[in-house]
Amino acid sequence: MAFSDYVAIFALVISAISLFISWRQYSRDSSQLKLSLQFHVKSGQGSAYTLRVVNSGRRPATVLKCYARLKSGKAYPVYDTPRNLEETDSLEVDIPLYGFKNSITHPLDIVAFEVEETSGRTCRIKTQRIGRDIRKAWTPEVDWLSRP
Repeated sequence: MAFSDYVAIFALVISAISLFISWRQYSRDSSQLKLSLQFHVKSGQGSAYTLRVVNSGRRPATVLKCYARLKSGKAYPVYDTPRNLEETDSLEVDIPLYGFKNSITHPLDIVAFEVEETSGRTCRIKTQRIGRDIRKAWTPEVDWLSRP
């Protein structure tokens, strides 16, 4: 192989590394919403989910709405106030189950929560991730249906 072949291979490797670094920088500069979910059995207040939305990207993101997706496929709005999230800002949404008393019989009848942002993206977290914790904590004797 001639010297020019080595230079061409070296240039190809450098350009591939440069492309990777540029892609990584671009993806870090965008807004990225991360969702986490917890389930609480609150005596006297009824059971509830707590949805936490964190902007882990560098650009601000505006959360428009949050929906609860049921097994039937219907989406119920649970949060509808636009909220701007700067880098590392978070939003916690408490979602009491007594608001769903005509639609569900078990907390796992809600299969996912979806968060819609202004860029048109929708982030989703499934309740199945914490299903084991819900089955341990929640029993039909928990009186979350009696709340007004």
